[in-house]
Amino acid sequence: MYNIEREPSEYLLACFFAECETQFRFLETKHGFHYFSGLVEYKGGRQIITPYKNQTIENGFQAMTRYEKDDDAFEIIFDDMYLSLEGYAYYNRINRFEFSEVLEAAKKTDSALTGKKPVHHRDGVREAIEQIAAPFKSHIQYFIDPGEKQIERALTMRNKRMEHNIRAHHETIVQEASAKAAKAFLEKNYQFVIELLSPYKKDLSAADLKKLEKAKKSCKTPT
Repeated sequence: MYNIEREPSEYLLACFFAECETQFRFLETKHGFHYFSGLVEYKGGRQIITPYKNQTIENGFQAMTRYEKDDDAFEIIFDDMYLSLEGYAYYNRINRFEFSEVLEAAKKTDSALTGKKPVHHRDGVREAIEQIAAPFKSHIQYFIDPGEKQIERALTMRNKRMEHNIRAHHETIVQEASAKAAKAFLEKNYQFVIELLSPYKKDLSAADLKKLEKAKKSCKTPT
């Protein structure tokens, strides 16, 4: 998917698992979490974790290190297909948040979670995990004991972000329809103008509404 030079998958995986264990072992020793890790597969709609034992791996793998305690869990996921490494928190077996969302809801910010390190070589994998682990350790109380208000705030912020993204996507679609309609109008393809603009009538500018009405009248005019 990416035309960049990368190290073999087995090198990257070995580094990922070793570095996760080094950086997050304190969750086991100090906070009573249980640890497991492996390669992620999906079969029959279910997630299956297969322990990594130096087996041959094709590019495009997904690997996970997971720490569980009661109904909460933390995951560090290495997605080779998208060359990304992310941390996620689960609360009450239902709510899943990126580490950055947990801190945002706690009204804390950490620049370490905003940048992304390349993970196509071992040094990049180490740096990416350190980048995730540092703010996690610094603000550990907000991760292992977030409280109901923090979780509610995280959900509210996520919903607002989703609403914003949906609106932005809709606005983009309307703008694309407007541009195509302008070209079609110049070409006197009035039926196409109607097809493009009618679904978005309530969101059209005054100029596009006028264009739509003219197109409708032109379609009614005998040729």
